[in-house]
Amino acid sequence: MFRSKSKVSDVGSVEDQMRATIYGNCIGDAIGLLSEFMSKKQANETYAKKRGKMEYKHMQDDMHRNRWKNGDWTDDSDQMILIMDSIVDCKGAVDPVDYAKKVLFWVDNGFPELGDSGGMGLGRTTHRVVRQERFTTDPHAASEGIWERSN
Repeated sequence: MFRSKSKVSDVGSVEDQMRATIYGNCIGDAIGLLSEFMSKKQANETYAKKRGKMEYKHMQDDMHRNRWKNGDWTDDSDQMILIMDSIVDCKGAVDPVDYAKKVLFWVDNGFPELGDSGGMGLGRTTHRVVRQERFTTDPHAASEGIWERSN
């Protein structure tokens, strides 16, 4: 496990460090969306003139990226937030059923407080898993069943 030599007092409270980690993840995710699913060649061709000066506004307008608002993060950050919400709500415990219920709500509604109408960016396999009847009672079994049937 990586241990920083800096003291908490040098870099802020644990809560501040956690917030910074979340913000950094979401910002990095939003920047990563600019080239998500592009080959290195496609990314270079698309963004070569912006090298070192890329901003959210430079996002390629295509079928994948135009589903998100400029500067928005993807389902990767949404699901990280859901994991953290579940851990907080369960007082530090990891509860797969609680998380599954949060994921299913997110799939259907997104984060309404952010103006979402549904979870965006969900992959085909994950969609099949969350639509299993037993997903909110036994998410591991629901996931394993889809995984095995998909080879």
